[in-house]
This record gives sequence, C-alpha cells and structure tokens, in this order.
Amino acid sequence: MIVATPAPQAAQLLESLATELAAVLKMIPYSPIAQVFLGYDTHRIKLPNGFGFLVPEREQRKILGIVFNSMIFPERYAEGAVMTVFIGGSRQPELAHLSEAELFALARAQIKEILGIDTAPRATAVVQWHQAIPQYNLHHQDVISSVEQYEQVHSDIFFTGNWRAGISVPDTIEHAEKVALQVAESLRYQLSAREFSH
Repeated sequence: MIVATPAPQAAQLLESLATELAAVLKMIPYSPIAQVFLGYDTHRIKLPNGFGFLVPEREQRKILGIVFNSMIFPERYAEGAVMTVFIGGSRQPELAHLSEAELFALARAQIKEILGIDTAPRATAVVQWHQAIPQYNLHHQDVISSVEQYEQVHSDIFFTGNWRAGISVPDTIEHAEKVALQVAESLRYQLSAREFSH
C-alpha cells in the first residue's frame, strides 16, 4: 500500500491501524495559502518576461509572490495574460483566510504597486488552501524517523508526499519515484519467494 496523501489525511487513514504513527503525523504543522488568479487581454497589459517572483520577508508586503502563468505556459494562454498571486503562508497566515473580495482587492493593490498594472482583469478566481504547505520545523526529522521505523516493520506500506522529502513538485516527484522503485523491488522479492516455496 502506498500512502501519498498530505500528512493530516495520512493520519486519518492510519488512526485505527497505527495510532502512534497517526499522532506523530498530526504533529506536522501546515500553513494556509490563498491563490488569486487574474486573467487579462494580452493587448491590455504586458507581463515581465520570466517565471514570476518571490517577495523577500524584509519587503513586508502582503503577498508571497506572483507567478506569470502565461509566460511559463504560453501555448495554454495564446490569447491572454494570466498570473497567480500567492497570499498567506507561515509569514501572514491570517491573510489566507480573508474573504474572496478582500483577497482580490489585496492582490490588485499589490500588482499595481509592484508591477504598475491597474487594468481590471477580464477573469478572476480565488482558491483557499487551509492546509497548503507542510512546515519542516525542529521536530520534523523525528517525524520522518518514526515513519521510517514504521516502514521497516511494515514492509508492505510506503509513504510519500511533500511532507516527506521536500515541499517542491520536483522533490515530491523524485521521492515518489524512489518509492515506486521500492514497491517494484518488494513485489519482485515477494514473487521470487513464492516461486521458491513451490
């Protein structure tokens, strides 16, 4: 079995099977994130050429950063300029819980200040993630050690996810590939053991 859910959901799944491990997984704190998506007509605004940017904490702004979706994936946005504004996180978690109208207004104000874009977007959307990013605090390695010990005892259960070996998508993919190889090796071992017993 592969458990590839966020830690809180993994804890729920394990509650009746492995109470102690479930309690350990619940110790991983998560920060909330709000994403504000804004779409514009290409002829009305010009985005900087690039991925986007992160805002350093010392800037004391109310956003974490902006991604220029249409610059990263131009084939998906042939007739529009799209950006995603990230708000909240561990710096200002309370902002991630604002109303959609407040988040939209905050994003527009920050875009105007930073990028000089005051044009009204043609399309908008807001998504709020209450448990978005696992926080690797001082006790995180203890959590990982508990998971590894559990996996050693229960060789048919594998854990992966962004709480395990890095929060980025590449980190998560890399760890998932390692787990897939471990599963394949485990299955090969089980098959050869069965063949040997016959």
